[in-house]
Amino acid sequence: MGDSSTYLSLQHDWKEGFKHSEKVWVSAHSLSQPSVQSYLKTSGPTDNEWSMAQPNPHTLSITHKTSNTSAVFLAPSVEYKPSPKCNPVCVDVTSTVSLGASPSGKDVMVWEVSNGIVRRLLVGHLADVTCTKFFPSNLVLLTGSEDMCVKIWSIEDGSCPVTLTGHKRAITQLQIVEKGRNVVSSSLDGTIKLWNCGTGACINTIQCNSEVNDIALLTSSTYSGPEGEGQVLTSDKLILSACESGVLYVHSLCDGTLLSQYRHTSPLTTVTSVSDNVVITGSTSGEVITLDLTNISEPLSITKRSNSSVLCVRYNAGRLWVSHKDGACYTAGVELCGGNCEAVYDVVCKEGWVFTSCRDRCVRGYKIGNADTTSPLSNILDSV
Repeated sequence: MGDSSTYLSLQHDWKEGFKHSEKVWVSAHSLSQPSVQSYLKTSGPTDNEWSMAQPNPHTLSITHKTSNTSAVFLAPSVEYKPSPKCNPVCVDVTSTVSLGASPSGKDVMVWEVSNGIVRRLLVGHLADVTCTKFFPSNLVLLTGSEDMCVKIWSIEDGSCPVTLTGHKRAITQLQIVEKGRNVVSSSLDGTIKLWNCGTGACINTIQCNSEVNDIALLTSSTYSGPEGEGQVLTSDKLILSACESGVLYVHSLCDGTLLSQYRHTSPLTTVTSVSDNVVITGSTSGEVITLDLTNISEPLSITKRSNSSVLCVRYNAGRLWVSHKDGACYTAGVELCGGNCEAVYDVVCKEGWVFTSCRDRCVRGYKIGNADTTSPLSNILDSV
């Protein structure tokens, strides 16, 4: 297990501290060693064990010389509380990064990304909303709730023409197949359901024998199954499910055939696909596990930077983003700042932006550019 690396942490509101010429704390830590803490000022570090550079107001580049560890810390470009009284347990934004959606208890707020102004309130669920997904058209929103229902909303007029019912416990995640003729939902009832949006009918139910915490779609280049009635572009789709039992299941979406599974030692909380063979999942014990579907029983790697539960893993544009219950949210060499050790529930990546939803009731947006993480860190900084 790769758990001997050193990681850097920075005071969550460092940008505000620098604005008022205050010292901010920085630390280097690993699972096997005590943390080393120091302070930074706008003029530089307070001791020679550290170096820093601030190429723009939102970015701070820090190096801990003793461990030869560097990281880029990003402050949010936008930050707002669409619902000051409720935690946004999930978030999504349109492909144009113009509108966002997050829950306010049992309602859903649709807001402008540029300023956080709420443009529409979607009312209809009977219990707290747990997941939101924009359709590719950006005109329709899919939501799931603890009321066991999935709803399809028109963003233009706020109407809800379709409600999908059949789950017996809370909805945990949603996926949209291609342009949205079919959608997929997972639930704490241990099932995954494939739906026809036009008729509202459940086409297929996949049994997972455990609470399903997260699902992800994967398009396979090698597998093809039989499409059933009401299915559109599902034949080459696999559905990945991260379960409370510690099992990651890989099913054919179109007919529910179980293709493979991986069993971990602790509950799995989240999953994302990297390619048609590689997937990544996270656990309640803080591990990030990379799996090859051609040999799923032997992980490619297991990394761990803390004992805090992994809440979300998402892969986009060459970057794997990971969030934890202790407030950490990062990709290789880049750390997102903002929340003060509060859980980061959800991460969404669109068009050079990363948005997070946090237990401090804030939604934050970070402009990260489109540079691949295989490029030097300086390229990432140049793109911010």
